[in-house]
Amino acid sequence: MAQTERPDNPSVSEWAAAYMRVPAAVANGVAHLVDAQMVPLSVAFYRDLLARPEAAQLIPVDTLNNRLLPSIQRWMQFLFDPVNSSSPSPTIALQRHVGEVHARVGIPLHLVIQGFRGFKRELNALLAQSVMTPQEQLQASVYAGELADLSLAEMLGAHQRSLAITSRAAPDRTESERHEQLVALSDEENRFLHTMLSTVPTGEVKSLATSPFGLWLNHKAPLLFDEAAETATLNRIAQTIDRLDRDVLPQLQAGLSGVNAAGNGLALMLREVVAGLEDVRAAVNQLFDRLASNDGYRDTLTQLLNRPLLASILHREMELARRKRSTFSVMLVDIDHFSEVNQTHGHEAGDRVLQHVAALLANQVRSSDFVFRYGGEEFLILLVELDAAQSLAVAEKIRRTVENADIPLSDGNSLQVTLSLGVALYEGQHDPHSITDLADQALALAKGGGRNRVMMAAA
Repeated sequence: MAQTERPDNPSVSEWAAAYMRVPAAVANGVAHLVDAQMVPLSVAFYRDLLARPEAAQLIPVDTLNNRLLPSIQRWMQFLFDPVNSSSPSPTIALQRHVGEVHARVGIPLHLVIQGFRGFKRELNALLAQSVMTPQEQLQASVYAGELADLSLAEMLGAHQRSLAITSRAAPDRTESERHEQLVALSDEENRFLHTMLSTVPTGEVKSLATSPFGLWLNHKAPLLFDEAAETATLNRIAQTIDRLDRDVLPQLQAGLSGVNAAGNGLALMLREVVAGLEDVRAAVNQLFDRLASNDGYRDTLTQLLNRPLLASILHREMELARRKRSTFSVMLVDIDHFSEVNQTHGHEAGDRVLQHVAALLANQVRSSDFVFRYGGEEFLILLVELDAAQSLAVAEKIRRTVENADIPLSDGNSLQVTLSLGVALYEGQHDPHSITDLADQALALAKGGGRNRVMMAAA
C-alpha cells in the first residue's frame, strides 16, 4: 500500500495547503482551462525563454518541437491536477526532477525563470477571458500563481543541490559507493517522472530489478553486506523492488498506454513508486551506516578490487548465471607499452597512469560490474548480465575513452596511452580459470594484432 503523506514534511504541507486554498470548483476550472489551452501556454513558456540570445544555442528547434513543448504540456497537467490536494508528493518530485535535469544539461535557471514569467502572463490572460466570475478569476489567478511559484522554488532547490552533489568528492570508498547507489535510486525515480512527461510512453516503464541499482543489489550488495541483520535488510529491499515490479509498474504502464489513462490513477500509482523508492533509499542508508570503513580488499594505489577476491566472485557469478539462465563476460585490459612510461617519465608518472586508467575504467562500467587490479599494468573487468555484442560495445567504449584521454603529470605535462582488450563470454564453464584463460587468449590476439584494439575469444 502507498504510504500516507508525512504531515511533518513542510514541503508536502505547503503544497497541500496551496491546492486546498480555493474552492474545488475553481481548482477544477483551472485544471480544465490548462488542459484546453496547453498549446498556447507551452508556446508562451518557451517564447519568453527563447527570447534570450543564449537560449538558442542550448535548445535546438527540433528539440523544442519534438520534446520540450509536449513535455511542458504534460508537466502543466500534473501541476494543476486537483488530486494533488491529498497526494502532492508525485508532483513535488516532478518539480525537483525538472530542476535536476536543467542542472545536468546546463540550462541556467534565469532562463527557466523567464519561461515561468511568460507562462503566468499567458495563463492570467486566458483566465480573464474565461467564463468564470470576476471573483473566481481572481481566486484562480492567485491559486495558479502560487502553484507556479512553489514549482519554481522546488526546481531552484533541486538545481542547486544537484550542482553541489556533482562538485563534492566522496571522502572514501564506502561513502563513494553509498553516494553512487543513492544517485542510482534517484535516477530511477527521475526515469519514472520523465516517463510521465513523455509523449510516447508506451514500453518505457522498465523493471527496477534490471536497473543499475537492481543489478548492484543482486550482484554486488551481498558481497558488501553479509551479516545476518544486513542480509535481512537486503531481503526487505529486494521484496520492495519485486512488489513494485510485479504489482505497481504494470498498472502504471497500462495507464500510460491509454488502457487506464485517468490522471488521478496515474498520480496515485506514481506516488506508490515514490514511496517505495523512499523506503529503499532509507534502507540503503542504514546498510552503509553499519558498514565498517574497511577497504583492505582494495588495491592501495588504484582503489580497485584486489585479485584474491576474483575466484570467489567468479564462482558466485557463474552460479547466478546458471540459476537465472543469463550470461556475463570477463575482460582483460592491458596498458600498451607501459614499461616505456616508467623508463621515459619515471615510476611516479607510471603510478599516475595506473590511477588515471583505473578511474576511467571504473567510470565506464556500471556500479553492478566489478573492476580488479589484475597485475602490474593489467586490469580485469567482470560485466554482469551482458551478452557478447554488449560486452564488445563496452570494451570499445573503454578503448576509445582511454585513447582520447590526456593524463596529467606532476611536472605540468601530460601523456596519452592506449589499451589492448580481450573479452570472453561465460558459456557454462564450471572453472573460473577457464574463462579468464579465454580472455587472456583474446588479449594476446589484440596485442599481437598491433595493440590498441579489442578482440573477442572464440566460442
